[in-house]
Amino acid sequence: MKDLRPPLYWVLIAKGIGITLVVVGHFFPANSPEYWSVLRNTIYTFHMPLFFFLSGYLYNYSKYRYRTLLSNKIKRLAYPFISMALLFFAIKTAASYFVSLEHPVDSQSIGKLLTSPDESFAPLLWFVHALFLMFIMYPLIRKVFTSDITILLFFVSSYLIFGGSLPVFDNAIRFIPFFIFGIVFREREKVLSSLTSGKWWPAICTSALFLGSYYLLGFGASWGDRAEYVVKLGLGLSGALAVIAISACIDKTPNISRKALGQIGTYSMTIYLFHVFFESGVRIFFQQVLGTIDSLFAVVAFIAIVAGIVFPLYLEKYLLRKLAITRRYILGLS
Repeated sequence: MKDLRPPLYWVLIAKGIGITLVVVGHFFPANSPEYWSVLRNTIYTFHMPLFFFLSGYLYNYSKYRYRTLLSNKIKRLAYPFISMALLFFAIKTAASYFVSLEHPVDSQSIGKLLTSPDESFAPLLWFVHALFLMFIMYPLIRKVFTSDITILLFFVSSYLIFGGSLPVFDNAIRFIPFFIFGIVFREREKVLSSLTSGKWWPAICTSALFLGSYYLLGFGASWGDRAEYVVKLGLGLSGALAVIAISACIDKTPNISRKALGQIGTYSMTIYLFHVFFESGVRIFFQQVLGTIDSLFAVVAFIAIVAGIVFPLYLEKYLLRKLAITRRYILGLS
């Protein structure tokens, strides 16, 4: 039977794994068990670096003129950013009358939306904000420095010098090395070919590298700001490569997980943007009914995570893609 999968189906699987880990990491009610905190801290070292890496890998510098690229990214990223900010504003303003919010709508959080979105009333939008700025910055810098290694060193040095003190660009500069790593691997396909061969030994080796490095360098370690940034770069890259190698293995193995993760990866952006509504809804519901979820933490976590993945997936598939206005302004599609 003919294989109808896209040539880079492993990318969708990697996105599926990555967004599942994002949803898992964002379920963190008060008094969460210690094992959950450890799991969450581990996930946080590489789940967003993975997405920036994949974005760089899929980016083709020579494909578009800068004006065309800018127009495309305004449609794909800026429109959803604005639309989701308005949606978060409306929902959180209404919800604030009934429940206490971790990131409420107030004058300070509104002011942070464009300068430091992770400190605003819609912290999830920091990723869209940073990715948009990366697509703006990278082509301009590449006109000055033609070597990706030089560009990588430029941005790493910039963050080491100015990190935390660059409003608007702080997150973009902090994470753009992963975006550049993705470009480097794309333009040097032989480097990534062994990882995406579908053999298990690269998956085992990269996973062992990440877990060993995390245990020795990251787990419970106390570093200075600059040293911590370098450590996080290494952990983020090794974790992203481990997920990629595992994804390639899953891609080569005919089982239900391949199709499921591919489907989740296809709708990963919508899951990212909407999962918090459904995940938080499940948590608040059980907390209101039970008073505390401590004794049923694992059960509630499972239900909340499934809801945070499944409901946004079906929301895009059966509603957002059907309406012209939501296709354009929330999904960023023509």
